[in-house]
Amino acid sequence: MDRGCENYEMCIEDVGDEIWDMVKPVDPLSSTLADLVACKQGGTVGSMLIDVCGFWAHDKRENLLQEEEEPEEE
Repeated sequence: MDRGCENYEMCIEDVGDEIWDMVKPVDPLSSTLADLVACKQGGTVGSMLIDVCGFWAHDKRENLLQEEEEPEEE
């Protein structure tokens, strides 16, 4: 695993927002195990919650995907 995440700065609200976006709970004020199972991303969410490197890996992946989708400027 790339341990470059050790110097990764983040805000706890960003982690919460990202998890909420992934899980999309039925109740906008709370999340349940059923929500976590239904989102089919429980492993990623668990990794993000227990290890900063899990969040870093997820966030880095999203940034790389966005870069690939952006058209190249000439």
